[in-house]
Amino acid sequence: DRPDWDHLHNWHHSGLWDADESNPSARWIHKPYEEAILESQYLLAMHLS
Repeated sequence: DRPDWDHLHNWHHSGLWDADESNPSARWIHKPYEEAILESQYLLAMHLS
């Protein structure tokens, strides 16, 4: 997550990690993105080996 550059009160959900607005230093991974990255890494490794 990150704040909009022009409107700092509006946060975009646009990344691998989500943040808690009440505790910006807390992070948790967005599971669908994590799963897609792991699958992509696996497929790439299989293709390159």
